[in-house]
Amino acid sequence: MKIVVTGGAGFIGSHLVDRLVADGWGEVVIIDNLFRGRLSNIAQHQDARTVQVHQADIRDYARLRELIAGAELVFHLAAQSNVMGAVADVDYSFTTNVVGTYNVLKAARECGVRRVMFTSSREAYGEARYLPVDEDHPLGSKNTYGSSKVAGEMYCRVFAGNFGL
Repeated sequence: MKIVVTGGAGFIGSHLVDRLVADGWGEVVIIDNLFRGRLSNIAQHQDARTVQVHQADIRDYARLRELIAGAELVFHLAAQSNVMGAVADVDYSFTTNVVGTYNVLKAARECGVRRVMFTSSREAYGEARYLPVDEDHPLGSKNTYGSSKVAGEMYCRVFAGNFGL
């Protein structure tokens, strides 16, 4: 099985890659632009036959589609991944978290990917109305980072409902 992990050189993504490799899930393709991700996070896999690392940006649709082709599952973790970074560079946050997520979904649909697992954030919910916050909690982000994650969640719902992804 071919599995793609966007943001696979980041902190969480690299630990996911570790687990996928340890559990023998098959071929793991890491896509990371290395803006925040680090090759040192995945250095232990540099000689693994089952891991491919590609420095690529999810905003580059043609390259993304090429790398997703043949995958059965995509774990989508690539993002501007913190509130302060999103506030400091709203354009990067929007193009990466919203346009990039749309690109991942579109490429996955076109390539026949069975499932996309989207990684969102608690920031999508804004001020908690109750604890613990669960996925049924109303969305209500209060910053650009949370808003970009809400947009990603909505695109995921649309692709699931309209296209069965």
